[in-house]
Amino acid sequence: MMYLLETRERCVYVFGSERDAVAHAKGVDVEAGIWRFFDAGGAPLVAVFQGPHGQPASASGTYLLEPAPADVLRLQDILHEVRTGVVHGKLVSVAMLRELLAGAAAP
Repeated sequence: MMYLLETRERCVYVFGSERDAVAHAKGVDVEAGIWRFFDAGGAPLVAVFQGPHGQPASASGTYLLEPAPADVLRLQDILHEVRTGVVHGKLVSVAMLRELLAGAAAP
């Protein structure tokens, strides 16, 4: 499972795989800070862009996700800033997101 936080609307989208999450978040939007990534346990991930030689890294929009530095907040620590969530295309509450992160609910 993978969590994406859309920073403008403060909505968390839940995806079944990293591949699905990355396919949803365009590289240009990731670089602009519109999307933040978190793994199944809520640990933050950072996008590392891969670009052809001589072009800006984000020009290709291709990126990989790697663990963020230890000082970056976990999703659980910023849930108070989230307005809503989307799981399987359905709106869910922040309380449901909290339960998913704790493993108390199935996606």
